[in-house]
Amino acid sequence: MTRKLLALASLLAAAAGATAQAAPVTINFDGAVQTNITNAYVGLTFLSASGTGVARTWAAPFADTPGNVVGLTSTQLLSQTDSAAIDIVFDTAVSFVSIRAMFLVGVELYTPFGTALPFMSAYNSTTISAANRLGLDTWNIAGDPCLTSNTMCLSGWDTLEFSSLNADIRAIRISGFAYSGTPRRAIFDTLTYDRAGGGGGGGTVAEPSSPMLAGLAGAGLLVSRRRRQPAPAV
Repeated sequence: MTRKLLALASLLAAAAGATAQAAPVTINFDGAVQTNITNAYVGLTFLSASGTGVARTWAAPFADTPGNVVGLTSTQLLSQTDSAAIDIVFDTAVSFVSIRAMFLVGVELYTPFGTALPFMSAYNSTTISAANRLGLDTWNIAGDPCLTSNTMCLSGWDTLEFSSLNADIRAIRISGFAYSGTPRRAIFDTLTYDRAGGGGGGGTVAEPSSPMLAGLAGAGLLVSRRRRQPAPAV
């Protein structure tokens, strides 16, 4: 019995310095087509930034994962920041979030502008404002042919991501930068987030505390010593 208790204490002590990793949550939007997803996923709320229409899925042959992309009731192509943007609010603050993005160059023969690219901005509040913004990531694939195209063109998929050591990301906004006349329209798919770990590496789960482990080890030693002491004379 003593050996078993000591072995258990040793195993727990060895585990004290290890951090168990929990997989981040990934949503690929590949459920029902053309469905309102405002509250379709536990822990998340999808909102139209302009308050017009709702967030929903769209079937797309060019989706990041086969099936759907995310858009609004009026369009799967997002642009002009507020008028065609989606806000994603987390019930619990997260430490890491990413989303896949691409853009479509339309058939209009306008010269595309370098700032008219998909973006994701992160906020430390459910209120989307410049004062609450933590940071921003923009689509960036060097040499993509769609960057210089002024005819119909689909760009490659890029990962937009943001992490916070304070685990205080409460919302993100996804869209394309506003620019009058630009033919680029942003498209999004595959949302991933992590509530605890940061950097997308997964969250941590509770581990036995060091004092508890020390107590177990000490208890094992105490039992061992008591059993080795000779019985007192009668």
